[in-house]
Amino acid sequence: VRDSKKKEAALEERVREVEGRLDQVRQEAMQAELKALESSTQVESASKQLTASSDQLSDMKAAHERHLESVQSALDTQKAELAVSQTAHTAVKGELDEVRSLLGEARA
Repeated sequence: VRDSKKKEAALEERVREVEGRLDQVRQEAMQAELKALESSTQVESASKQLTASSDQLSDMKAAHERHLESVQSALDTQKAELAVSQTAHTAVKGELDEVRSLLGEARA
């Protein structure tokens, strides 16, 4: 009887030890799950930030392209105006040379 009570007490002690370890393993598993969830949340947050940054960059690129198109258009307009001005200058210079020639002939 005494031996069976000792065995029963030893088994009960062993059950308590195993249950204690089981609780510890459960807690560690829950902590690991929490860490994984936190990491997942951080990854999701970083992904959202990257998406927002990417959208911002796309918007900036589109604005930059519109600005470049505007500048190119203004440059094309200036080139056209310069060509007209050069043509007028050449015509006036030709006229001036002709008048100078006539004036030279009249003086001679």
